[in-house]
Amino acid sequence: MGLTLGAVTLAVIYQKRTFCRYVCPLGGIFGLYAMTAPVRIGVKDKNLCQQECPHKDCYQSCAWFEFAPTMDRNAECNMCLDCVRACPNDNITLQTQSFGADLGEFHSHRKSLDEASTVAAVLGVALLQTLVMLNAWTGWEAAAGRWLGMAPGPVLYTLIFVMLGLIVPVLLVGLVSYLGAPREEFRGDIFRTFRTYAYAFLPLGLGLHAAHNFHHLFGEGGAMWTGVKNAVAQYTGWESLASASTAAAASSIAPNTLFTLQWLALAGGLFLAFRVGVTVARRNTAQSRLAFRTALPIMLFAIAYTVLNLVVLSAPMAHRH
Repeated sequence: MGLTLGAVTLAVIYQKRTFCRYVCPLGGIFGLYAMTAPVRIGVKDKNLCQQECPHKDCYQSCAWFEFAPTMDRNAECNMCLDCVRACPNDNITLQTQSFGADLGEFHSHRKSLDEASTVAAVLGVALLQTLVMLNAWTGWEAAAGRWLGMAPGPVLYTLIFVMLGLIVPVLLVGLVSYLGAPREEFRGDIFRTFRTYAYAFLPLGLGLHAAHNFHHLFGEGGAMWTGVKNAVAQYTGWESLASASTAAAASSIAPNTLFTLQWLALAGGLFLAFRVGVTVARRNTAQSRLAFRTALPIMLFAIAYTVLNLVVLSAPMAHRH
């Protein structure tokens, strides 16, 4: 209700999709994920936009306040293609790029710490939400409650969520970024290093987020078809449609196949993290030796995080959604 009220209020006061562009937390996370995409909006000739297009039709049509010739990443674009249709010169088009190119090429000096903190939180929240699905979670939560002197419930879970999902990941990502940053160029500024290198960690969260939802989509997805058949049978009287039980359909994919898909998602995230980390390190260091030293802590953290995710995903897991 708060999100809906905020969206309506800002829509009345401001133009276009102000809430989506500047306030919505979901839009911010999905925008960061979009920086790994292999497709983006681009222009064929920037001089044409600057010199021969006085009305800037693409900007006028964009609900996200973006001007296509100056866009340097996907984070503030929802691919509605209104700018492509509005361009009178047919100068705006969809372009391809390598996966994660925006993360490696984007210069974070114009952004504050909000995006870096969000990237770190993605790592923590994705891992915590996966841990919650494990059969052992109930015992772990009870043990944490005894240690803190609190009964299991919403208050305890909120405290765990804030600590393990938000605060600890932000501190950890900031520390890893600071350990590798060249002191000569960053002068010990932990906030600058955090802001600069945090984007290299984003593919790790995206990989785990995808692997987590593979469990729901392929492991539990069969129950959707059974639910549809049961609903049709209930309202039409065709009892034969309800012959298959929901429990039987819930296992719609073999466990080994599911784990293979999850492993591929994690491996893809690890590969992109390496690629982005090395790219950013090379851009911010003058010598290859310093670039390797800068990227090494990120690589070690990425490997450790991926191994931890593999261990968690291979543990006994319950359907909790």
